[in-house]
Amino acid sequence: MGKDRDDICLWSDRQILGGLELLRATCFEFR
Repeated sequence: MGKDRDDICLWSDRQILGGLELLRATCFEFR
């Protein structure tokens, strides 16, 4: 699904929580 820039975010923790959208949102804020 694009684990290139999502590496900086909590891909594992966020993904498990159950929300790819949340993960992406956190990634954007992190930048």
